[in-house]
Amino acid sequence: MDVKVLKVWRGGAQQRPEEIRVQLLRDGKVCDTVTLSAENGWRHTWEGLDAAHVWQVVEQTVPEGYTVSISREGITFVITNTLKPFEEPEPTPTPGTPDTPGENLPQTGVLWWPVPLLAVLGALLLLLGWGLRRRDER
Repeated sequence: MDVKVLKVWRGGAQQRPEEIRVQLLRDGKVCDTVTLSAENGWRHTWEGLDAAHVWQVVEQTVPEGYTVSISREGITFVITNTLKPFEEPEPTPTPGTPDTPGENLPQTGVLWWPVPLLAVLGALLLLLGWGLRRRDER
């Protein structure tokens, strides 16, 4: 059987390394390592592998600033490196400064949807009681 590997980059063209190393695993153990680069189209094919084994590929070292995901489509493993978005760290609250009101309210499980329903039902019961009382007074 053949096993193919394809490298896909998402974002950060200026930050990409010139090459990466990919390892072929047979039953969880490294049996070959290849270098992928723009010269070979970021792809490689291993041919004539024994189908009785479980074959996987892993990227030896993930470039800094990228996250990696590996998916398999038939005999092709697609290694996708996605540039991590720049995230500003959240500001740490200074001790002694009050939080914005309502920002950190505890979740008590109170549901507000029954309030209008109960108000209308209460008004109807008041009207019914008032009507029955007037009828009894006659």
